[in-house]
Amino acid sequence: MVDSVGASMSEVLAVGVGLPAPVDIVTGTVSASGVLRSWDGVVVPDVLGSRLGVPVRVDNDANLGALAEIRLGAARGLRNVVYLRASHGLGMGVVIDGRVLHGRSGMAGELGHVVLDPEGIPCRCGNRGCVETTAGAAALLAGLHPTHGHLALRDVVVRAQDGDVALEAVLADAGRRLGAALAMACTLLDPEMVVVGGELAHAGEILMGPLREVLRARAMPGSAGPVPVELALLGDQAEVRGALALAVETARVVVTPVGVS
Repeated sequence: MVDSVGASMSEVLAVGVGLPAPVDIVTGTVSASGVLRSWDGVVVPDVLGSRLGVPVRVDNDANLGALAEIRLGAARGLRNVVYLRASHGLGMGVVIDGRVLHGRSGMAGELGHVVLDPEGIPCRCGNRGCVETTAGAAALLAGLHPTHGHLALRDVVVRAQDGDVALEAVLADAGRRLGAALAMACTLLDPEMVVVGGELAHAGEILMGPLREVLRARAMPGSAGPVPVELALLGDQAEVRGALALAVETARVVVTPVGVS
């Protein structure tokens, strides 16, 4: 990347990295065992920093998507926001009073691993019946294999938009399941907006219509009315832009002269 813009590594001040797993931002490690195979206990900033020779900061990808959307995207200017990253996994970034919520060890917002059915399908996190096992990509694609063969998630979205009624129904059902999960989050957190990103978001209203309908029906009603639900304005760039924001924050600290606040 540095070579492609005619620069050198000496010009790189910092690097931001998003991981598809809960991250303890204090230690720089994945804080849930088994979610990102072979990375348990690894101090990611140290591994990458030693190779790149620059400071590295790491966070969960949904948290970075949330950060980007409140600074540059659909939720710009808002201070209490829920960002859902619906893709091969399900992640949720939570912004409270303008700051990304991490919790004790980076586990805040793991909506995909909220248990809905204790006797349900085993999940990669070690529990059973998590939201991800019913509305994540693996669940959607497994159900389609007998009738549609091998499909990538993007294939499902594109063919549904082209009029495949069966795939439209699958995505609409996923939207309803996600809406039910988000209703729990909205009742707990009372956000100003829900932003939906990730690969499933490319389905547009096929997914979003049923999602909004169920969320409005199941979230606790309040005087402010239903929570607005918007597609991520930054699209597939949300998490990357969030990682860039994280790197910029680090770079500002690195280059601040002694005695200057």
